[in-house]
Amino acid sequence: MTDEQEIERPAPTARRGPYRDETYEVTAGVAIAALTVPLGDVGGIAAAGLTPPAARALKSVHAKWIKSSEENVQRMLDEGASVFDEDVETFIDRMTENPRHLLCLVRAIEGAQSTAYQGKIRLLGRALAAAIEEEDPTRIDEEQMFIEAVRRVEMPHVLLLRAIERHTVLEANEIEAASESELAQEIGDYFGGRGILQPLLRPLESYGLARLHGSPDAWDGNIASDIVPGAGGAGKWVITLFGKRFLQRLTEAEEGTTLDN
Repeated sequence: MTDEQEIERPAPTARRGPYRDETYEVTAGVAIAALTVPLGDVGGIAAAGLTPPAARALKSVHAKWIKSSEENVQRMLDEGASVFDEDVETFIDRMTENPRHLLCLVRAIEGAQSTAYQGKIRLLGRALAAAIEEEDPTRIDEEQMFIEAVRRVEMPHVLLLRAIERHTVLEANEIEAASESELAQEIGDYFGGRGILQPLLRPLESYGLARLHGSPDAWDGNIASDIVPGAGGAGKWVITLFGKRFLQRLTEAEEGTTLDN
């Protein structure tokens, strides 16, 4: 196939669900569109050389992925709507009235689609509920950043973050925290001894959930538990205030306790 040739791709269509108004169709369309892009057009791939059995298998995978994605998004929306004891249709309508709330909704849909972590799905729903209660644009933006962090984190990241939290202790104005070697040893059994510590640490650092204490370009005041700036030595991973809040809200979502804003 030459660069000039283009594969004709059908426009994503919203699947009809129990909520048949235009708002639901837009939301479902966003979800399905995001799903079809990674897999591509099966017919186009087949035309490019994929064998018929492989093409049929890919179509089956595609259908299962869409079904799983829609179920995840539905559970997320149910969780958010339950905070207000309202139906999902009303909840979606409220989320689409404000452009910032709509952005939160789209990001949460993206996060719920491709995960098997039920706690994450519930947390995304509750984060949407927290966002919709805010009218101050700055506070909504803060919730959007929280949703962005949640959608990038999976169960292995949470296990590591909880390990970092356990080791982040202030004693006699000195911080006690875990080195990377200590963290690798602690989580090694769960991951079968494979060296995946760095791929887990970097997203936590990137989204402000944890950081390497003692780094000259880091702000010590962001360390949790009101640790005095400059306390302790270098090379220790500590949880941030944002990271502690993340774990608190995740625990609330997993246990089904009252949402604490």
